[in-house]
Amino acid sequence: MSKRMLAGIVTGLIYGVVIFWGAVFLAPPAGGLITLAAASIGLAGGLIGGALLFLMIAVCPVEEKKEEKLPELPEEYRAAA
Repeated sequence: MSKRMLAGIVTGLIYGVVIFWGAVFLAPPAGGLITLAAASIGLAGGLIGGALLFLMIAVCPVEEKKEEKLPELPEEYRAAA
């Protein structure tokens, strides 16, 4: 596992936990169904946001490396200015 992938996992996990905690910490005094709804919405938001953050950190540098490998076109293929 590369350092970038590990950093993406840790960052996404921290983000997901913070989102879940932010959605749930005020809900228990309000009642059972509100707590359940806040927990499910917080869990979904944390998972989706954490996964997107992981992908941005871990996968984007791979796409940048692919773009660098493209060969430059010869002079006759370029359009006249």
